[in-house]
Amino acid sequence: LSAQPTKHTVMLLRAFWERGRELRHDRRVRHLHYFRNQGAAAGASMIHPHSQIVALPIVATTVLHRIEVARRFFVRHQEPIFKRIIDLELQAQERIVEDSENFLAVVPYAALCPFELLIVPKLDGCFFEDIEEDHLEELG
Repeated sequence: LSAQPTKHTVMLLRAFWERGRELRHDRRVRHLHYFRNQGAAAGASMIHPHSQIVALPIVATTVLHRIEVARRFFVRHQEPIFKRIIDLELQAQERIVEDSENFLAVVPYAALCPFELLIVPKLDGCFFEDIEEDHLEELG
């Protein structure tokens, strides 16, 4: 995807966003997982690059744990954990890949795999599907 024109990334994000907005109204869906994959080394079953949305009837334990950590952080510090991450990353200026008006892309402090990227919204809200359509181009 990084070798493609930005408009292709925006098209993918728009497809994810539109489909996600539809899927979240399905009462059977409790969690949406979006990803892009290529090759067996990345855990893909297909060798060609592909993107998928997985709509799950459960929320994975790891996701529930992250939500609980964020909730506890907010209760303790009275600010969202992602706002703190943004503030610390902007202050450190060490892992920033891209900084725009509404998003910050950073290499996580303890990345789990090579090329891992954390894109943190500077916007208020909890879900990708809630961002405004005109923010998709900036995100791309």
